[in-house]
Amino acid sequence: MPNFVGQGIKAVRSALPANASITVKDAVQSRMVLQESNWKAAPRTRSPVQRSPASP
Repeated sequence: MPNFVGQGIKAVRSALPANASITVKDAVQSRMVLQESNWKAAPRTRSPVQRSPASP
C-alpha cells in the first residue's frame, strides 16, 4: 500500500483504483467531512488491541 500521509484526499482518491473503498473521517474531533479538498491523509492510529505490550 502506498504511503499517502500528508497528501490531499483528492490526490489519494485519484491514485487508487476506481473500485477502491476509502473512509474519510476526522480522527480528532469527529467532525463531518463535507469538502474533501480541505482535508489531508493522516497516519492511522493503532487500536489498543493492536498495541504491543510495554517492555518491563
